[in-house]
Amino acid sequence: MNARLRRSGVLFSVIILLLSQGEAWSAALQETPQTPPPPYLTVGAVEGSPGASLIVPLYYAADQQTPVRSFTLEIEFVSNNLEFQDASKGIVDQESLEISSSLTKGTPDSKGVTRSKLRLTAKLADENEKQGLGEGLLSYLMFQLSLEAKPFVIMLTPTVISAEDTEKPARKVAKLGALPGSISVLSLDVTPEMSCFFFTH
Repeated sequence: MNARLRRSGVLFSVIILLLSQGEAWSAALQETPQTPPPPYLTVGAVEGSPGASLIVPLYYAADQQTPVRSFTLEIEFVSNNLEFQDASKGIVDQESLEISSSLTKGTPDSKGVTRSKLRLTAKLADENEKQGLGEGLLSYLMFQLSLEAKPFVIMLTPTVISAEDTEKPARKVAKLGALPGSISVLSLDVTPEMSCFFFTH
């Protein structure tokens, strides 16, 4: 019970930290030359030590001229020492947002590298909603690093599978972009910085 309370407390602190960095995140995206025009999704970059449970944020930048009601995103990653656990709502559209996820586990290639694909679907339950998805922290993606993980940067490479607008009948949104994220595995003797979004058992 105490361990669960400690974990809940750290998760609450992580959420507060994410909220406090929202403005900094928006400013940083505006200054990045590679940033596509909205609407687009951004997978966060975090770091953690072997054995840590990690929370990767998924952000959404909206475009009022192209409101998006739903999308399906696929994120590919090397999964030899990284396991996807769950996806949950962020802080945007909590009342009407529906999040679902599935995982396709790959098989080792000739070099023993296994790649898995996380498929995430987000949609607004209210079909009459005309504003589309709100801008900001859309979802938390939970991962688990194995104790055998070595120092390495695991890329989280997103591909937008589909997206629809708020019209009736819904129309496809062709220009929804997606920026990659990463998980940096640290050595056991290195303490992750406070800006990382993680908690350990």
